[in-house]
Amino acid sequence: MSFLNNLDWFGKSLVALVSLLPLLILFNSFVKCGAKPEAIIFVWFLGAVLGIILIPLGVGIMNVPNFVLGDLAPTRTLCILLVLGMTFGTIANLLLGQAIPEAPNPAFPFAIVGSAGAVGYIIVYFISHVAPRHFDAITFSWVNFLGIVLLATAIGMIMYKPLP
Repeated sequence: MSFLNNLDWFGKSLVALVSLLPLLILFNSFVKCGAKPEAIIFVWFLGAVLGIILIPLGVGIMNVPNFVLGDLAPTRTLCILLVLGMTFGTIANLLLGQAIPEAPNPAFPFAIVGSAGAVGYIIVYFISHVAPRHFDAITFSWVNFLGIVLLATAIGMIMYKPLP
């Protein structure tokens, strides 16, 4: 599946979207079969981690030629990222796993979490002006900003409950 490496960012994003659909579609079925949401999220990410580890060994589902085991050597950056993942990643993914079976539609929590990119777009724009040494400048676009406003509106509509 080395052709995936040749896709542009939008194509890669679409393939990533499709790749998340099995979890989204099957999540509640796994819960009904007795699996706890936390276990489902754990096993999903364990599978992803094992799949990524296999890549530099040449037996993974994808071929990423510039990724080698040495890239996983502990550096200050990777250690900070590990701590962030152990805190915020744990919180985000466990709460997502708990929210999916509680939501009226399992797609709703994914839609809300998916808006992190929109929120990040706004935050990084301001941070890049405050700390340009650490954050690359991004261009602000009113069209992109309008897209974010529409996304926020869509999330509000998802969460809206009409009065009885």
